[in-house]
Amino acid sequence: MLGGLGYLISRNVYLTPGAVLTVSLIATYTVFNSSFLMWVVIYTIFSYIAGLAIKTLVSTRKQES
Repeated sequence: MLGGLGYLISRNVYLTPGAVLTVSLIATYTVFNSSFLMWVVIYTIFSYIAGLAIKTLVSTRKQES
């Protein structure tokens, strides 16, 4: 969800997953233990996939118009 929202705001697919990765890595080493690192990777991948999905939807709507 954050990836899609981030794409709509910034029009950049890589910005939001990068921010999610950065914030999650900082949280892993300051708040959580190292086992949270697996979830950091998963959240980053989901954020990227959501951004690509929204980008695809926006592109197809522009082509239909």
